[in-house]
Amino acid sequence: MSAQRVLEVPLPENAQPSLNDMELLQTAFQAIVGLQYPGDQKWQAVLRRLEREGWSVRCGLMWHVEARRGRELEEACGKTRDDAYTRIDQTTRAASLEGCP
Repeated sequence: MSAQRVLEVPLPENAQPSLNDMELLQTAFQAIVGLQYPGDQKWQAVLRRLEREGWSVRCGLMWHVEARRGRELEEACGKTRDDAYTRIDQTTRAASLEGCP
Protein backbone atom coordinates (compact mmCIF):
# COMPACT_ATOMS: atom_id res chain seq x y z
CA MET A 1 0.00 0.00 0.00
CA SER A 2 1.39 3.38 -0.94
CA ALA A 3 1.67 6.30 1.43
CA GLN A 4 -1.13 8.81 1.42
CA ARG A 5 -0.24 11.99 -0.42
CA VAL A 6 -1.30 15.30 1.07
CA LEU A 7 -1.39 18.61 -0.74
CA GLU A 8 -0.90 21.83 1.22
CA VAL A 9 -2.22 25.10 -0.15
CA PRO A 10 -0.86 28.30 1.40
CA LEU A 11 -3.38 30.99 2.23
CA PRO A 12 -2.60 34.70 1.86
CA GLU A 13 -0.77 36.16 4.85
CA ASN A 14 -3.73 38.30 5.86
CA ALA A 15 -6.25 35.42 5.67
CA GLN A 16 -8.08 34.73 8.93
CA PRO A 17 -10.23 31.72 7.99
CA SER A 18 -13.00 30.70 10.36
CA LEU A 19 -13.79 27.05 11.07
CA ASN A 20 -16.57 27.29 8.47
CA ASP A 21 -14.09 28.68 5.95
CA MET A 22 -11.67 25.83 6.60
CA GLU A 23 -14.46 23.25 6.29
CA LEU A 24 -15.59 24.83 3.02
CA LEU A 25 -12.06 24.81 1.57
CA GLN A 26 -11.42 21.21 2.63
CA THR A 27 -14.76 20.03 1.21
CA ALA A 28 -14.19 21.89 -2.07
CA PHE A 29 -10.71 20.43 -2.50
CA GLN A 30 -11.94 16.93 -1.62
CA ALA A 31 -14.65 17.26 -4.27
CA ILE A 32 -12.10 18.33 -6.88
CA VAL A 33 -9.81 15.42 -5.98
CA GLY A 34 -12.77 13.03 -6.12
CA LEU A 35 -13.66 14.24 -9.60
CA GLN A 36 -10.09 14.06 -10.89
CA TYR A 37 -9.04 10.82 -9.14
CA PRO A 38 -12.16 8.68 -8.64
CA GLY A 39 -10.50 6.04 -6.44
CA ASP A 40 -11.93 2.52 -6.32
CA GLN A 41 -14.76 3.42 -8.72
CA LYS A 42 -17.38 1.17 -7.04
CA TRP A 43 -19.91 3.82 -8.05
CA GLN A 44 -19.42 2.90 -11.73
CA ALA A 45 -20.96 -0.55 -11.16
CA VAL A 46 -24.01 1.10 -9.61
CA LEU A 47 -24.21 3.58 -12.49
CA ARG A 48 -24.05 0.80 -15.10
CA ARG A 49 -26.78 -1.19 -13.31
CA LEU A 50 -29.07 1.82 -13.09
CA GLU A 51 -28.57 2.65 -16.78
CA ARG A 52 -29.23 -0.99 -17.76
CA GLU A 53 -32.49 -0.76 -15.83
CA GLY A 54 -33.51 2.35 -17.77
CA TRP A 55 -32.61 5.02 -15.24
CA SER A 56 -31.23 8.34 -16.41
CA VAL A 57 -28.59 9.27 -13.85
CA ARG A 58 -27.01 12.66 -13.14
CA CYS A 59 -24.52 13.36 -10.39
CA GLY A 60 -23.43 16.76 -9.15
CA LEU A 61 -22.06 18.60 -6.18
CA MET A 62 -24.56 20.06 -3.74
CA TRP A 63 -24.75 22.15 -0.60
CA HIS A 64 -26.38 20.34 2.33
CA VAL A 65 -27.97 22.31 5.17
CA GLU A 66 -29.16 20.68 8.38
CA ALA A 67 -31.23 22.53 11.00
CA ARG A 68 -31.79 20.95 14.41
CA ARG A 69 -33.95 22.11 17.29
CA GLY A 70 -34.35 19.62 20.10
CA ARG A 71 -35.62 16.43 18.46
CA GLU A 72 -36.64 18.22 15.26
CA LEU A 73 -34.49 17.88 12.16
CA GLU A 74 -34.92 19.62 8.84
CA GLU A 75 -32.57 19.15 5.88
CA ALA A 76 -32.25 20.78 2.48
CA CYS A 77 -29.93 20.56 -0.50
CA GLY A 78 -29.20 23.04 -3.26
CA LYS A 79 -26.75 23.71 -6.05
CA THR A 80 -25.63 26.88 -4.27
CA ARG A 81 -25.45 27.87 -0.62
CA ASP A 82 -28.22 30.44 -1.21
CA ASP A 83 -30.41 27.77 -2.81
CA ALA A 84 -29.92 25.36 0.10
CA TYR A 85 -30.62 28.05 2.69
CA THR A 86 -33.69 29.23 0.77
CA ARG A 87 -35.03 25.68 0.85
CA ILE A 88 -34.34 25.22 4.58
CA ASP A 89 -35.97 28.61 5.22
CA GLN A 90 -39.10 27.49 3.37
CA THR A 91 -39.16 24.12 5.14
CA THR A 92 -38.74 25.54 8.64
CA ARG A 93 -41.28 28.33 8.02
CA ALA A 94 -43.81 25.82 6.69
CA ALA A 95 -43.31 23.66 9.80
CA SER A 96 -43.93 26.69 12.03
CA LEU A 97 -47.05 27.72 10.10
CA GLU A 98 -48.52 24.23 10.34
CA GLY A 99 -48.59 24.51 14.11
CA CYS A 100 -45.23 23.01 14.98
CA PRO A 101 -43.38 24.82 17.74
